[in-house]
Amino acid sequence: MNSNSWCSPSSYAAKKPFQFSTWIWDTKLIETKREQLIISLKEKHVSRVYLQVNQQLSSAVYQAFIAQAAEAGIRIYALDGAPEWGSSPKGEQQAFFEWLSVYQEHSLPTQRFAGIHLDVEPYLHSHWEQSQMQLLTSYQQLINDSVAKAQVLQLPLGVDIPF
Repeated sequence: MNSNSWCSPSSYAAKKPFQFSTWIWDTKLIETKREQLIISLKEKHVSRVYLQVNQQLSSAVYQAFIAQAAEAGIRIYALDGAPEWGSSPKGEQQAFFEWLSVYQEHSLPTQRFAGIHLDVEPYLHSHWEQSQMQLLTSYQQLINDSVAKAQVLQLPLGVDIPF
């Protein structure tokens, strides 16, 4: 192999800009600043957005944002989770997956979420110090349940897993 047959990082970057991911927790932005948000994401080479699901927000707002993001080459993942998810009897998790299922079913392909991303953070739970093992067991079950639900929806699942 000669020295010209490989691509250095600097020459690779010149050929293809790095792609980035980000989280959007403030769902009002997709309603009130959709155009500016898409432009900013494109300028920053963001190709994947983990977008908080706010079930109080109209599905039409999500559909418009996701369709416009798709046109810009940005994939949107449904984001949710909270420390309490690890100990609750699946109520919030179930509501999230039910909402997502209905949303996907009633949206055009260009308006659908590209995947699911969970951010549960069980270590922030108010009973973490007293009930670590119980919370970790519940967290594992939550992840297993989420994998099964994501498979039914035929969506990839990503999870922020704390160390």
